[in-house]
Amino acid sequence: MRSDKGTRTMSTTLTNSSSQVVLANYGTGNPFSAGSGVRIVNTHAGESAIYGDASEAWTLSNAGTIGGAVGALSVDGDQGYTAGMGVQVTAALTLTNSGKIRGGDGKQGSVSGGSGGVGVSMGDGGILMNMAGGAILGGAGSYGTYGGGGGGDGVSLGVFGTVTNQAGASIVGGSGGEGEGFTGGTGGDGIVLKAGGSVTNAGSITGGSTGLGEGYSGGVSFQGSANSTLANSGTISGGEQDGVYGKAVQFADGNDRLILYSGSVLVGGADGGTGSNTLELGGGAAGTIDGIGTTITNFQTIVVDSGAQWTATYPTLTHVSKLTVNGNLTLPVETANPQQFSQTIAGTGTLTLEGGVTTIVDGATVKVANLTLSDSAAMNVNENLAYAGKLTEAAGTRVTVRTGKMLAINGTIAGSGAINIGVGSTLQIAGAAGAAESIAFGANTGKLTLVNPKRFRSGITHFVAGDKIDIANANFAFSKNETLTFVENAKKTEGTLTLKNGVNTVALHLFGQHVAQGFHIASDGHGGTMITYKQPAAHALDHLASGGGG
Repeated sequence: MRSDKGTRTMSTTLTNSSSQVVLANYGTGNPFSAGSGVRIVNTHAGESAIYGDASEAWTLSNAGTIGGAVGALSVDGDQGYTAGMGVQVTAALTLTNSGKIRGGDGKQGSVSGGSGGVGVSMGDGGILMNMAGGAILGGAGSYGTYGGGGGGDGVSLGVFGTVTNQAGASIVGGSGGEGEGFTGGTGGDGIVLKAGGSVTNAGSITGGSTGLGEGYSGGVSFQGSANSTLANSGTISGGEQDGVYGKAVQFADGNDRLILYSGSVLVGGADGGTGSNTLELGGGAAGTIDGIGTTITNFQTIVVDSGAQWTATYPTLTHVSKLTVNGNLTLPVETANPQQFSQTIAGTGTLTLEGGVTTIVDGATVKVANLTLSDSAAMNVNENLAYAGKLTEAAGTRVTVRTGKMLAINGTIAGSGAINIGVGSTLQIAGAAGAAESIAFGANTGKLTLVNPKRFRSGITHFVAGDKIDIANANFAFSKNETLTFVENAKKTEGTLTLKNGVNTVALHLFGQHVAQGFHIASDGHGGTMITYKQPAAHALDHLASGGGG
């Protein structure tokens, strides 16, 4: 404490001051407060407005104005020095702000400019609550012929700090100073957390703009290997230079989590850094997210919370290893940019594929409770896949089981789309299948396996020689007493194929031209009955047409 520069130790109620206020506890105790209308703006070059040392944790509330001093200037005038901070506490600080706190601006030097001061700097375990109407700003860097000064960070916290920025509150990094040529200073980050910690934002957080040169500031930057969390329903923006933005959110080396709510805006995107990171889409009002896999990167797990409704516009999911949908997630797919799933897709909610083509490839596991296709979407199954949830297909959508693969659906099939059975492929259905659905054989070598045939109501098309229908149920074990009949409609365009085994009966609705004598049954080799079809010879058909028996 230097009396020659007017440094003062204040009581817990802070009053106007043009010099540095030092927090101290000589029997008066915490917390300290600066009420509305109080101005603590230091005029002593390079000094912070409020300072607290590491002797104990401090508590401070501000509804007034706090400002660090401008930077000093070297004796020869060449070098501008870093400005003072608004609040500088080296210990843990709990700060509640509804006023304005600002770092000082850097001092201009003839050679190099000084850097702006940090708005609020606190030690490990610090807690900042920036209330509605509160503003925290880093100071601006100054001009320098051979190098502009960097902007001050809006907020800088030590290890495991916590920031809550309410709706209507703002945190802004200082702008970088200009320099001749491309030597401008980088803007200050909105918030820097040294390691770990969390940020909850419903207001605005902005990195400072950069002077002409290289480098971009971030909105929120995490450092170190400790796990960090950021939850956002407001706006976070990286610093801007010539229309290009730095990262809104930059994580480091921990296993980090980014939680986004409806209304969230990230200008400049988000980078999960290294580690195993999670992007969580939170509940509340319906939300839309752009840029997954392009501007929002390095998040290996995506989680949609229960009750949440999100649309992820044309995401790139190549590097996502797990997608858990407990709410509702719609994925529009561009025709020119097909989607591909090779990850685990799980959850208790609904995943909707909207338009385009999505392919399920090797390594994928689909366990989400509800899978919906809409807007002429197509899904290709290019691996052996078992799905136990509910598949709903809107009119004009289709699922195709690709060459030699098997799709086993153990849940319900609903809607009015189609499932195509490819070359040498198998579609196994164990649950209910609605009457408006269509099952289509595609290449004379497919197989439809019905585990619970009495729950199957869908139409069957393009069933021809070489295709098979396996009634894989013990109630239809093949025997000499089992019967198969076919009744065609008057137009000979569809008919009902009925298999009867004792008291057990299953009726299949077939589209196309068939004759009764073309159907055959045999054991499937697994305790059920296999149905095949072979078109009778032409002379046999002529005989049948003239009324003869077979």
